[in-house]
Amino acid sequence: MPRGSGAPSDRTGLMVMRKMELEEQIKETIAEEQKERASIEAMIQRVKHPDERAVLRLRYFDRADWDGICAALYGDRQDYLDRLDSYQNRTYKAHGRALLRLAEILKESRENDGDDRGATD
Repeated sequence: MPRGSGAPSDRTGLMVMRKMELEEQIKETIAEEQKERASIEAMIQRVKHPDERAVLRLRYFDRADWDGICAALYGDRQDYLDRLDSYQNRTYKAHGRALLRLAEILKESRENDGDDRGATD
């Protein structure tokens, strides 16, 4: 009687195990991304100016281009097309201010974390 080598089932088993490993890695990566996004969103919420918050969210969460961001912020203004360059400059400046503010927030956060760790040592 011929006997099978078992190779096809071993290969299938290995493929199933690999698939399960990849699915677990994907779940971990998604969970990590969600945690990072929540952390960044908490920092963005600390930015006081609403246009600056909007620029950050549009640019980095929605991946909008500069024209889209500018239109989202100022497109409803009557003089939008006439003063497009001015509104684009406002958009870039709002982005720059927002990044500077995020840097300050991050620095404050790290200093507070450092103070907390020092208090428990």
